[in-house]
Amino acid sequence: CAMSSITDQDKDYELLNEAIMKAIASSDDVKKALLNFQEKNLIDKTTALNLIVSLEEMESLMSLEYTPR
Repeated sequence: CAMSSITDQDKDYELLNEAIMKAIASSDDVKKALLNFQEKNLIDKTTALNLIVSLEEMESLMSLEYTPR
C-alpha cells in the first residue's frame, strides 16, 4: 500500500534525523565550540538549545523539500 510506504519512509527519515541530532549533540567539537561561546558570554545554554532545535527544524524542512514524490 502506498500509504504504508510513505509512513515507513517517514519513520526512516525520523530515525536518520534522530541519529544526526544525537551525533551533533554528542560531538566533542560541537561541545568545545559551545563551551567557547559560553566562556566568552556570547551564548548561554538556552540559546544553545534553541540553536540545536532550529537546526533540527531546518533539517526537517529540507527533508520535506527533497522527499521524492
